[in-house]
Amino acid sequence: MRFSPRRCLLAILLCLVVCVLLGIYLAKEEEVNQGHVQKHAERLYEEGILLQKLKPAPIFHHGSSDKRDSDQGNKILSSKQRVVPSMIKNVVQIPMVVDNATLRRLKQQYPVTSKQIPCYNVHIFYYTWYGNPQMDDKYYHWDHPFLPHWNKKEKVKWRLGRHEPPEDIGSNFYPKLGPYSSMDRDVIAQHLVQMRAASIGVLSLSWYPPNLSDDQGKPTDSLVPVVLDIANVYDIRVNFHIEPYKDRNPRTVRENIQYILDNYGGHPAFYRRRHKGRLLPVFYIYDSYTISADDWGTILKPQGLNTVRNTDLDGLFIGLLVDKQHEVDIVSGGFDGFYTYFASNRFTFGSSWGNWPHLATFARARDLLFVPSVGPGYIDTEVRPWNGANTKSRDRGRYYENGFKAAIGTTPSIITITSFNEWHEGSQIEPAVIKKRGKENYLNYTPGRPEYYLDLTQKFVKRFEQQKTGGLAKIHA
Repeated sequence: MRFSPRRCLLAILLCLVVCVLLGIYLAKEEEVNQGHVQKHAERLYEEGILLQKLKPAPIFHHGSSDKRDSDQGNKILSSKQRVVPSMIKNVVQIPMVVDNATLRRLKQQYPVTSKQIPCYNVHIFYYTWYGNPQMDDKYYHWDHPFLPHWNKKEKVKWRLGRHEPPEDIGSNFYPKLGPYSSMDRDVIAQHLVQMRAASIGVLSLSWYPPNLSDDQGKPTDSLVPVVLDIANVYDIRVNFHIEPYKDRNPRTVRENIQYILDNYGGHPAFYRRRHKGRLLPVFYIYDSYTISADDWGTILKPQGLNTVRNTDLDGLFIGLLVDKQHEVDIVSGGFDGFYTYFASNRFTFGSSWGNWPHLATFARARDLLFVPSVGPGYIDTEVRPWNGANTKSRDRGRYYENGFKAAIGTTPSIITITSFNEWHEGSQIEPAVIKKRGKENYLNYTPGRPEYYLDLTQKFVKRFEQQKTGGLAKIHA
């Protein structure tokens, strides 16, 4: 085919037009990406997060052999986002325990593909008590026993014994990752990527002091630095959900706070929240009602004998409200607010959605944080076979949506999600798969995909954020 000069000229002009349009498109993409980065930085500033700038590779060295990388990694955002040093006293930066090569590999192998920005006003309860023979000496928690009924006559009606993983686990659902070990760094990374996809900003870590654990697990405090290191790569922040261990009392809790701040408070992934002009750590105290309000007052009230108030141990201490009478205990004990935890509507006074408007009004009138807890459903009959009355069907996500609506309707500063991976109580949003257990099937998320509840969480978090004035969360002060 012969080409005339005129045709050649038209072809050249067409190529130039395509190049110009492509350049405009790429510039627009870069502008959008920069907008995401700027919006994220602004949110971090507004919400009082102590964040150090992320590099494409992991940002901290496990030592000081490479000062250049270390200095760049420690660089505070911009002058607009900078945290005033006087706002956080005596915070000593701690070294990373996960080496940079591992962090780099995890970030490359499990990248954040979503452009969703984490919302630091949404906290999710997370458990590291799972174990398997590949990473641990045996199965932990996946082989949970059937708990006996407290009534002797009822007790004989129900199955006893233990589950036998990997095919039979102590849950009504089966995880996409199988009966994993919480020690597995690849598992932690995948969990954090999933949280990012759901727009969750804060991981509330179930925590026992060193050498202590729940009845079915093993001590996990040594895992905390690993969670912090990997969370930092994915821009997730971590706070602590202090569990009820044997002989827990205000004195030991004060010691726990000291330990946590000394060992983890200097980590860039450690969560702090702006409150009345200060940046303070946030602690959830599970089963706080088992200790009297007078005893709590010894550490949580300004005039308490061993008070943490206006000391380096000060923070936002959130108690668990179960019964209505706990309203008085929360106030007289010196707590900064209360949460409701349970994912079963009407299981307790605090977890009943219909009581949340009253609880929100009660909290505001006393300058307290009301932190409602929402969950996708509840079923624990593979651990408590006699507790079917408290089962809450997921109803293809409608139960979760209604819980979020009830929470958002109270205009809270923080919403907590119960849970990311409490598989025993069927309150997890972690991906689950279709699987058989003998002749029966585990429950699953069909017709949705295994990640269905991550998708829903992202959708509901967006609604929560849209409720906030100007798109950025206003901090309770």
